[in-house]
Amino acid sequence: MKKIFVLAIISVFFLSSCDLLTHEFMGRYGLKDCSFELTSVSTDIYPDYSNLYNSYAMLNLHIRVDNPNKYAVILDRMSFDLLINDKTVLSDIENSERRDVDAGSSLKFSIPVKVTYKELNNASDGLFDVVRSGEARYKLDSTVFFDSEFGSYSYKTTISESKI
Repeated sequence: MKKIFVLAIISVFFLSSCDLLTHEFMGRYGLKDCSFELTSVSTDIYPDYSNLYNSYAMLNLHIRVDNPNKYAVILDRMSFDLLINDKTVLSDIENSERRDVDAGSSLKFSIPVKVTYKELNNASDGLFDVVRSGEARYKLDSTVFFDSEFGSYSYKTTISESKI
């Protein structure tokens, strides 16, 4: 019984230190976090006037990732929550398309996301109309997962539109 207790304590300690190990790993090899920007969101609206709840919007999230490192990295996958006008509309969206980001360079890519009228209006009344008008503000609360020649690592980041 004592061995099980000791193993449980060690497991809790190990799991709670994983985030620290990730940043220690990155620091040891001089790896810096890549920066992300939501450069734009293109929207296609598909209204159904006979039943509004069948209406939806297709959002194409255009993202740029900048790799400040002297090593190439692979963006292995992303998991994110989609916020529109600071309201969470969709949670735990997974995008597992692998993308190579060369050393010291940028990469642009798009992620298509379907959002229904119901999902938008559950988040906030009138949000479908805000998206349709083009006045919506978008943000992704993300966890990004990378592979490098030194191993794998992940971190949380907020990806938002920059307004100039």
